[in-house]
Amino acid sequence: QGCVTHKGGWHHGVSRDLVHWEEKPGSPRRIHETWFGLQSFDTPCSGYVTLDDEGIPCAGFRQCGSSVGVKGGTGSWDAPMEIRCARDSNMTDWGEPEELFFVHYNRWLPYDPARPWKENGTWYMLICTDGCNEPESELPCDKGYSIDMWSSPKLRGPQKNWTRVGTMYNTRESIVKNANITREIMTLDYLGGIPGDPFHGKTRLLLTNMGGSEGCCTNTLQMTIGRQSNGGKFKVNTSAMIEGRWMMDWGSFFPGTWLPALDQKGDQVGNDALRGDAKQYFSMARTLGSDDPDNVVTKGRRVMFGWIFSQWSPHASAMSLGRELSLNDNLDVLQQFVPELQMLRQEHSRTLVYSPSDKKRVSTVSGQQLEIVADFKIEGGLESLAERTEFGIQVLGCPNSFERTTIGVNPRAKIFTVDATRQKNDYVQAGPLVPKDTDLIHIHAYIDHSILEVIINNRTAITSGAKPRAEGCGEVWLYGVDGMDIVAEMNVWQLETANNANLRGGRKPPPTCTRRLDRRGLAVESSCEL
Repeated sequence: QGCVTHKGGWHHGVSRDLVHWEEKPGSPRRIHETWFGLQSFDTPCSGYVTLDDEGIPCAGFRQCGSSVGVKGGTGSWDAPMEIRCARDSNMTDWGEPEELFFVHYNRWLPYDPARPWKENGTWYMLICTDGCNEPESELPCDKGYSIDMWSSPKLRGPQKNWTRVGTMYNTRESIVKNANITREIMTLDYLGGIPGDPFHGKTRLLLTNMGGSEGCCTNTLQMTIGRQSNGGKFKVNTSAMIEGRWMMDWGSFFPGTWLPALDQKGDQVGNDALRGDAKQYFSMARTLGSDDPDNVVTKGRRVMFGWIFSQWSPHASAMSLGRELSLNDNLDVLQQFVPELQMLRQEHSRTLVYSPSDKKRVSTVSGQQLEIVADFKIEGGLESLAERTEFGIQVLGCPNSFERTTIGVNPRAKIFTVDATRQKNDYVQAGPLVPKDTDLIHIHAYIDHSILEVIINNRTAITSGAKPRAEGCGEVWLYGVDGMDIVAEMNVWQLETANNANLRGGRKPPPTCTRRLDRRGLAVESSCEL
């Protein structure tokens, strides 16, 4: 969804390796719809693609808006859930719309469906609603958000019979304790059959785009973990993660109390130290499955892609890098960048700090198109560093300047931060460290010019934005590592351009830079040669 063209509709991309993407013509577009009195000429909203009972690819959604709703509805916003099916194997030619069912709302809501699945011969579909959508509800209303379930013996055709089962899940709670979820959330995904699940694929992940709230998440992606089957209620597993919840990306969070104060005794740590109402970065994620489009019952690979927003170009966005999801025995939701991205690796540099005599901190590979993998070993664990300042990586460093972006670990606060405020980002973004008593920190980051995606310990992710003032701002170095309490290994690769090379005018060779640092890891002298 989100193509800003005169046609209105979805973008259609194809990849054979989850890395190189080719734009294809032909996708569901806006048309003039007149179902049962409806008047709508708007773009298809966020939805899904699945295979029907005959194996034909079909796209399901509703058009985002309407000037007149269906007869018998509650307002002009009542548009039906519909499906359009491909008429060719390349999915470039789409058939006429087929109405599936109507959803009536007490107030305007851009509801979105999750990809339907088939369980014991019955199709199920979830849609976003809110707690104020029951017939007895009156406005104003403050009952949180709901996920409603519908079922049918067939996906489409004359044997379909989509019937509302009821509310699968309703809550006013979020990962932020004092936040108030006041209405429906958007862009829903629902997953099961996840690799590593100790319950043999029965665990369910509910991915919700957390909008419509006070104090939480600025439309970024929250995960709720639980169990559900055969049209039943979703039951949260409150013993997993943070009372059954986790942010799949913490890009909209920042320290509620700024870092110097976090060094004082008695302040909150981890998730409790954060606020969730910074800018929107990573959101509206959808997950690709394996050969089977069923992402709930069938076991298989789960690869998540999100929508990245730019604070400098409000009408522009990009697709994120792919993240592979799995579970461990504690039901921690793990994520890692898809290993296929490693095919882009080119020139490589390794920096080792295993003892105080290892003086090198600066990577010999630099640039604005990099992959960075850094591992830190902490003697005695994070608790032993409670009185220390941060450590981590500096990226996008500019020659002869203090301008850079910092990816850092704060031992006292038990958080990690991405600080691009020296490069025109308005916020220092932050996420909790898990586990809090760890003695190992694993940082995996991709730097793509103005976009940064970072995952720490395969759990906490932050998507961020930075705007370096020049192409020469690409230096990378370790900071806060002494070779005694903290030892480190950092690997940096330059990356081949995978997509959109035409927008950059070809690849230019990166500058060769040298830099002298003081004991804090700050630059005191630097020079670059193009």
